[in-house]
Amino acid sequence: MTAVVRNEPAAASAPSRWLPQGLSFPTEFGPHVYLANGSRVYGVTEAFAHQYDDLVARRDGAGLDDLLVRHGLDAPAYIDDRPVKPFAMHAISLAVAQKCNLGCTYCYAQGGDFGGPAKNMPEATALKAVERLIEGVAPGERVNIAFLGGEPLVNRPVLRAATERAAALGAQKGVAVGFSITSNGTLLTPDDGDFFERHGFAVTISLDGVGAVHDGQRPFKGGRGSYDRVLANVMPLIRMQRAMQIFV
Repeated sequence: MTAVVRNEPAAASAPSRWLPQGLSFPTEFGPHVYLANGSRVYGVTEAFAHQYDDLVARRDGAGLDDLLVRHGLDAPAYIDDRPVKPFAMHAISLAVAQKCNLGCTYCYAQGGDFGGPAKNMPEATALKAVERLIEGVAPGERVNIAFLGGEPLVNRPVLRAATERAAALGAQKGVAVGFSITSNGTLLTPDDGDFFERHGFAVTISLDGVGAVHDGQRPFKGGRGSYDRVLANVMPLIRMQRAMQIFV
């Protein structure tokens, strides 16, 4: 269930407090308990919450264990200290551009630069990443490479170089390589469409509604709307798609 939490837990969750099991806290729907093992949250009775808090205050770990068992809230450890067994990567996401040409009103990436200097991923970095990905899998397996940003088409040369290297290595080793890109669509060209079609890209275009609705959320940095530009750029790709897939 969803619980609306008041401010009281803030002080109780301070690192200095002994919390071997979790934390009880009040909400608008009554008391709840958070259990660290499995990140579980349960609605509980006032009596349970008082008993839980008393055991925590007395640092009674055995008592807490018994309380959880008696109420059916115990569980095997979801995470233990055993090292994770080595495993091969089968997918990577390359943020090839830490920059963007839009000024979306809700951007979590602070304008595409993630709070740092705007920059592009060097080609050597991208090539090393795709080489490591394909080296780590066996012939007959499949991997996927996703290109993200910012706006990844700001760094078109590196995107294409990484794609071509991955496709060549995959063909040599017998590894199927899938490609995807998430783009705002404002920099797309028919030549990009040819490239994506040749390599079977999944192309995801970000839209926030139609016309003015989109423009209000996703303008260019100067304030001009981007909807008409996106539509004009995407339509040629939709007409040519065969191997590639266009998603909005």
